[in-house]
Amino acid sequence: EGFDRCGQSRPSDTSVGAEASPAQKRRVLLVDDEENILASLRRLLRRENYEIITASCGAEALELLETHPVQLIISDHRMPGMMGVEFLREVRVRWPGTLRIILSGYSEVSTIIAAINEGEIYKFITKPWNDEEIKLHVRRALEQHELEEENRRMACEIAAQNDRLRELNVMLEQRAADASTGLTSAQDLLETISVGVVTVDPDGLVVGANRQAGEIISSGTSELIGIPAEVAFP
Repeated sequence: EGFDRCGQSRPSDTSVGAEASPAQKRRVLLVDDEENILASLRRLLRRENYEIITASCGAEALELLETHPVQLIISDHRMPGMMGVEFLREVRVRWPGTLRIILSGYSEVSTIIAAINEGEIYKFITKPWNDEEIKLHVRRALEQHELEEENRRMACEIAAQNDRLRELNVMLEQRAADASTGLTSAQDLLETISVGVVTVDPDGLVVGANRQAGEIISSGTSELIGIPAEVAFP
């Protein structure tokens, strides 16, 4: 046995559970200053395919979170040094995506309700707990976490796609502006020469004519454009 960050004696190998495979990375952090509570929760969740890590106080838990990101925290409220609500409030600031469940007695309901209303806590479970209910709460919390993560991932993808669309729109607008400038320049050039120039599309319609062509063929270029060449030309 050694002494942990909370100054309590505990087995040196209980802070981090066995490594889970990549397909099992649903990590839960249990925080309680009573080793028998931690042991009970570990036994309860052992068969639920979670990776379990434990801490005996808020300070130790915060240190663990620096190197062991978790999806869910289950914390006692009345602990030495840092109360559970205070600890979870700090978690909310530093790891806002982590869901937080607190265990507490009925006498502290008003404190916990205030924390729930302020958003520090996802769920409040009273002691003593019902085993099946706590397993259900944990399962639903992790499912919600996965859903929120998927929503965040999709939102990032949509934002990236929108950025790409904006870039493409800017590119297309620039190309359209360049093309328009090119057409204007070409038309200006045609107007400077003393030869009538008529442009006919593959269907035989007149689609362009300079002023000289309009004067030769008709009274103006506007009367040429859009009519069949065989009608426009004598």
